[in-house]
Parts: sequence; C-alpha cells; structure tokens
Amino acid sequence: VTVLEQAKELAEVGAGLQITPNASRLFSHWKLPEKLWTDAAEPTSLTVHRYTGEVLAHEESFDRNIRSKYSAPFIDLHRVDLQQALYARAKELGVTFHLDERVNTIDFDTTTVTTLKGRTVSGDLIVAADGLWSRCRECYCGRKDDPIPTGDLAYRIVLTADQISDPDLKAWVENPTVHFWIGPGAHAV
Repeated sequence: VTVLEQAKELAEVGAGLQITPNASRLFSHWKLPEKLWTDAAEPTSLTVHRYTGEVLAHEESFDRNIRSKYSAPFIDLHRVDLQQALYARAKELGVTFHLDERVNTIDFDTTTVTTLKGRTVSGDLIVAADGLWSRCRECYCGRKDDPIPTGDLAYRIVLTADQISDPDLKAWVENPTVHFWIGPGAHAV
C-alpha cells in the first residue's frame, strides 16, 4: 500500500474531534498506539444548553453510561493526535508514505496516479481523499470542480491548562465534560 500526501509534513491541521463509540471501537480493533488514548479526553458528563443559557439536557456519568451501553468510550481528541496515531499504525503495517506529492493525473483504466513531481503509482484501488480543493475530483469529473461555499465557519482555540488563569475555567477544562450551546443558525461545543 502506498499513500501519496500533498502536505510536506504531517502537522497540526484542523480542530478537535468528538469520537463516538462506533469509531473508538474501531480504533481499538485497529490497535492504534496507546498515545492516542492518553491524549484523548473522556467526558464525564454531557450538557446541552439553549443559546440563552437554559439547560435543555444534562447527563451525569456520561462516560460510564456510554461505556456500559456501547462497550466503548466517547472521546474528544485533537485531529493531529488521530492523524499521528493512524500514520504510526499504518507504517507499522508496512504502508509506504510519500509526502509533498500532489496528484497531477489519474488513469482510471489502469488505476495509475502520476504526481506533479513525476512519481507514478499503480494499484488495485485509488482512494482519492485530497480535500476541499481536490485535484482527484477534477481528474474524475474531467473538469475544474471548485468547492461550493456553504457559509459555515468553525473557530477553535487550543490552550494548555497552565495558560488559563481563571480558576473556575481551569477547573472546568481540567475535568473533561461536553457542553453544547445551540441557537438559531449556530452552535458551540
């Protein structure tokens, strides 16, 4: 198995992820590195707030209830931690990675990919997962295919606990819980 990756290095990109038990069960089955589990946070409670602050739903012991019901955890983790875990496990299984390789052409009859640098890779299957501005999608469609703006935006902030000076906020962050605020046209997690 060969992976062509257009990024020059595997770096922190994207936001946090909420991993449901279906996915965390797969991570266990795939034997992802232990570091993934130590980097993850397992929320102990879940609260849904209306945008006005009113609590619409609350579940204590969320972590225990989820594990009991699904035999796997609901976890929060950063996208780069999952990326690094998948990368490490794939390398362990013999997958070859070529970084800084952007697709130029795809021959779908021979399942051959050629990169801008001239690397040619053939196989039984091509998985085209090259993102929003996908060159692979253009190859498949036979024309330029820009993404359609949705108007949706996501913002994130990543802090270490020692960067938080407010004691109430620090205690809230150090004790993993999940809070959703829902409102017209937007939500926050």
